[in-house]
Amino acid sequence: MKRKIISVILIMLFVFSLFPFFPQYRVEAANSSTISSPKSLKAVSYSQGGIKLSWDNVSGAQDYFIYRSTSKNGGYKIIKVVKTTTFINRSVTVGKCYYFKLKARKTIGNVKYQSAFSNIVYGTAKKPVLYYVVPNVYNNTETQAVTKLKNFQVVKTYANSTTIVINMVIGTDLVTGSKHKKGSKITLIISKGPSPTPSPSPTPTPTSTPTSTPTPTVYKSTVLFAPGIDSSVVSQKTIDAIKSILDRGGLASATISSTIRTSLSQATIMYNNIVNTSPETQKSIYGDAGDQVIDVYIAGKNAAKTKTQIIQDMVNRIETLWPTRVSNHCVKPADYALVNVIDIGYSSVSDIQIFRVQAIWARDNGIIKTFLDEPSNSCFHIEVQN
Repeated sequence: MKRKIISVILIMLFVFSLFPFFPQYRVEAANSSTISSPKSLKAVSYSQGGIKLSWDNVSGAQDYFIYRSTSKNGGYKIIKVVKTTTFINRSVTVGKCYYFKLKARKTIGNVKYQSAFSNIVYGTAKKPVLYYVVPNVYNNTETQAVTKLKNFQVVKTYANSTTIVINMVIGTDLVTGSKHKKGSKITLIISKGPSPTPSPSPTPTPTSTPTSTPTPTVYKSTVLFAPGIDSSVVSQKTIDAIKSILDRGGLASATISSTIRTSLSQATIMYNNIVNTSPETQKSIYGDAGDQVIDVYIAGKNAAKTKTQIIQDMVNRIETLWPTRVSNHCVKPADYALVNVIDIGYSSVSDIQIFRVQAIWARDNGIIKTFLDEPSNSCFHIEVQN
């Protein structure tokens, strides 16, 4: 019996003697200089369902242990280990309150250190917010459009149109394909048909009074130019067309952010827009020639080329494709003088919905040649025939 006891003791001593060779785990005090506890832990209800946590980065931390409980004073369990400083807890019950705290951890040599606990926060999960896509209602009947827009609060307005017959839908103030909360207000623009043609005035009896010069239209609005944009290439007719849109909508001003482009400026703008959105998004805007230039960007990224190298490759492709246009902005000065092509940034207009409605009116009434809404680039594209 004694031999067995001695054998067990010897085995235990042997096992414990091996512990220094294994990684150790140590919890430091709250004021330890080894690793600080996470600060500024916050919890907010996440719009898509769940509770979003965020906190300040802890210097040297490799990961964070997130603890949760339904009671502030106990019952905490680890629900996740993350390496970032944000986490969305989606496995929650709507309306239920949850408490959270966390620790930071780092490893030095074979020793793993944990910080003290952070502050405790709580959050209650709310019902997810539903978003709906604005459908295409162009040239629909009023009844068809209202049915498609059943998830929105529809307000109707009427505008003259030379291309959409009376009582058919011109469009909406919200961009087709954009997402909005259920019940969002949307304005349905219905055609009143062409503007009524005024009755001709009786031919006046000729007199000896000299013919007077017609009084030019006085506009209240202002058209500005973004820094670095050449205003000299834009005709007065184009300026007046934009002012008519602004005045009709009661808008004070708009800023032209782009006019004629060189191959280099076109390539640079395309590069930046791709970076800010995605190649697929930009391909939905351009035609075949533009898609070829975007493919050059993709190839350059895959080859780990620099920004300067990729833009130069894009310039080369634009010039190789000439005279096929990558963009109506990128033309010879003589061609630009015939058709001015401009962009107006969303941020320069006080109400983009009103501007959109009035620009459609201007296009349908021959004041401007082309109107395109480019939400992915946050701008309106307008062309005016000189």
